[in-house]
Amino acid sequence: MTEDNQLIDIFQIRGKSYYNASDEEVNSMVDTSAAFYRIYKPDLKFISLNYPTNTRQQQAFLAYKLQQPGLEKFRDLINEKLSALQYLEDNTTDREAFVMVFARNENHYETLRRLLDRSGLNIVPVSKEKKDNIIFQLNNMCKKVKV
Repeated sequence: MTEDNQLIDIFQIRGKSYYNASDEEVNSMVDTSAAFYRIYKPDLKFISLNYPTNTRQQQAFLAYKLQQPGLEKFRDLINEKLSALQYLEDNTTDREAFVMVFARNENHYETLRRLLDRSGLNIVPVSKEKKDNIIFQLNNMCKKVKV
């Protein structure tokens, strides 16, 4: 809620791959986006951020497998995969897209939320912690994003 009693919320957009899509699928995605822009008139802001790649879950699984007896013959392979995951986490980022919506009041917010749900953009709610990180990143462009 802002000083003038407006509501602001952030949603994540789950992306679709254009590289593996057929021409018909790409045209369908473009048509869906065009229809959304014709219907959605209020202000909105698209945000694209690079987040550090998170491979902690895969690393924990491989570390667990290293401790299991009977897998000694695979130890070199598991260590190689583990170091590759650590390299990915240290040196790569994932691009994530978000949409920020601005509503005048609760009723307007619910209307905008329904429009977003019907938009075909695959909108997902974002946790408070992630919203705080996004706002921190937008206000401090030179700082590294906390995960």
